[in-house]
Amino acid sequence: MLVIDLSDAAKQPGPVRNLRLGPGTLAATLGAKSAVAEAVWWSLADRKLIGRSAIFPPEYVADEGSVKFVDPVFTPDLARCAIHGFDYGSGSVEFNFVLVVAPGVSSEQGVHLDLAGDYWEMGLEAMAVSPDGRWLVAVGMEGWFSRWDLRKVKLGRKSEGSIEAAPLLLGRADEEEDWEGGDVVAMAISPDGKVLATGNFEGGVRLYNLRSRKQVAALQPPAAENEQQDACVQGLTFSPDGKRLAARSVKWVTILDTVGKAAPARLEAGEVTDAVFHPDGRRLLVGSLDGRVCVWDAATLEDVGQYDWEIGPVHSVAVSTDGLTAAAGGADSQVVVWDFA
Repeated sequence: MLVIDLSDAAKQPGPVRNLRLGPGTLAATLGAKSAVAEAVWWSLADRKLIGRSAIFPPEYVADEGSVKFVDPVFTPDLARCAIHGFDYGSGSVEFNFVLVVAPGVSSEQGVHLDLAGDYWEMGLEAMAVSPDGRWLVAVGMEGWFSRWDLRKVKLGRKSEGSIEAAPLLLGRADEEEDWEGGDVVAMAISPDGKVLATGNFEGGVRLYNLRSRKQVAALQPPAAENEQQDACVQGLTFSPDGKRLAARSVKWVTILDTVGKAAPARLEAGEVTDAVFHPDGRRLLVGSLDGRVCVWDAATLEDVGQYDWEIGPVHSVAVSTDGLTAAAGGADSQVVVWDFA
């Protein structure tokens, strides 16, 4: 077991979120959604910080209480991080762009991916990166959708300015049709890169063809109005084969069959903060505010193991691609990495 304390390396210590494990490297962001965030990269082999990047300079977030940060996303190789934030109380988007940064690349040097069009004034709600690392996808309220080719994003000493993506409509043929997908707050892309999953505030989960943007399935209907607060989908993750989708809410995780052969199955997991499939596809790791990481059998929904590393509330969970190593991010800039076998 290895305990990593990121508080000394970070300018803005806080909860460890969006944790990812790569070959010899750990990447994460620090800070809650209502606070300034930064991205950090840590070498597991050398046990030292190898890069950090402040996401936004302080002048952008003078009033932290009104700022919302969409969950940042890392490219699969962990080389870059994309984040978006906006002023929730002003009635307009203060940061009308997605910022792409990398180790040692400051927010001033990062690349801006512009959210063109007046529709984005309602705010971007969720982002995802395709498994091949090529596409960054963003979705806002009422089904507005943008996609950028990350191959064209070049980071260097000088920012190359802004890159604009043409606005599209998700699941609709024209602008006159009513949007029925709810307020999208979470999304994920299937391992084969063909399907986009969205989860909404009302608890509904839908699948779309990523190329055509047409809806292909509704896996979970919205919850009743008196249940929506607990039902809000806060995170989505596909199984390695793409046949199952874990939808994370505040108090439970629902495992959905993407090919329609099995009924949804729900597991109660306390105050859930993160959920990720093990590469074997049979197990699901779930982090919670009670400080535990629980391992569930994704087929039988049996609790097959628990870890409590005494780092306080767990805000994020990650598993390496070979399945041998796992990590949990705590509330005080601490990360625990252990041999999952």
